[in-house]
Amino acid sequence: MIVTLTPNPSLDRTLAVDQLFPGAVQRASSGWSEPSGKGVNVTLALRAHGFPTRAVLPVGGPDGTRLAAMLDEAGIDHVSVPIAGNIRS
Repeated sequence: MIVTLTPNPSLDRTLAVDQLFPGAVQRASSGWSEPSGKGVNVTLALRAHGFPTRAVLPVGGPDGTRLAAMLDEAGIDHVSVPIAGNIRS
């Protein structure tokens, strides 16, 4: 098993726009979130290629709770280390 450590995980948010208009208000046509951070990304890639892996990462705040839930939903083995603050997004 390969263990990855992500000291600064992230909940990445992506918004899609149909067209960019310079100087105008941009409206998103869709959006999504996904777990991220260097170690999390490596874990996801290893898992996609069939390698057993476990991610170790700090989890705090609502974004951290969502990130851990997303990893659970994806079947990613992970160890969440509780922190007082929120992770980055």
